[in-house]
Amino acid sequence: CFFRNFSVSFPTGRWIGRTLSVHCQHLEGALHAWKLLDAFKDFSGPADVALQSNLERAKQQWGKVHSVLEALQSGFGKFHSSQLGAVLQENMVRRSTVLGRLVATLERQQEKQTRNSTVKNKLDQAVLFRRFEELRRSWERAVARQDQRKRTVRLQESKKRRWDGKESKEEFMRKARC
Repeated sequence: CFFRNFSVSFPTGRWIGRTLSVHCQHLEGALHAWKLLDAFKDFSGPADVALQSNLERAKQQWGKVHSVLEALQSGFGKFHSSQLGAVLQENMVRRSTVLGRLVATLERQQEKQTRNSTVKNKLDQAVLFRRFEELRRSWERAVARQDQRKRTVRLQESKKRRWDGKESKEEFMRKARC
């Protein structure tokens, strides 16, 4: 065979901050390792899932990945069984620091989203209040205009009913009664 060995890399940066790989002597072993690790490739979950459930899911998935990597490393890996424990312990330490950063990042994003939504709600309330005030003022102006029109009409009608002295008083009274 032309190839001497095969390396299957698995991106575990979410959990431990670096990529892990399994080295195999035969193609069949590499394909077997790839199939096992391919099941854990996608960590992205729904955006509306709570932070705590995301962390629980990440812990569960890391536990599964850890056990698969341990089995693959012991079956195909280049580490002796005594070295494997130290390597996995180092990976666990890295995992805790990366998980801490991940939790901090997710908490900051959630905080920012909460702040943005409260600011948006306040802005929405201010806009609605401003619109309400504008509508109230326009309503008051319309009512005032209507009242002014009524007063003007009454004034004009009352002017028609006044005696101007051009005609006799009796004739004006007779026209006013009709």
